[in-house]
Amino acid sequence: MGSDLLNYDVFGKAGLRGKNEQDEWIHPGIPPHKYSMMDDPFDGWGLRPHQFRSGEDTCGNKTNAYRCKQSSKTSNFPPQTIQHI
Repeated sequence: MGSDLLNYDVFGKAGLRGKNEQDEWIHPGIPPHKYSMMDDPFDGWGLRPHQFRSGEDTCGNKTNAYRCKQSSKTSNFPPQTIQHI
């Protein structure tokens, strides 16, 4: 029993891979190939290069390094950005 999951390309069959007539990515968040070998500039830290403009990172493993402090009604001070690096 084999599986065709490695060969089946959902995004490719939907026409979302590649470039359009204006030489822009059809869908900016989908890479041009299902599998491709690329150099890892971050030495295995789990970060991928921003090769495609897919917008803001929405993954769930964000740190609290750039969390903004919310202003409260009892404080007259403006909100400040907390940066722990």
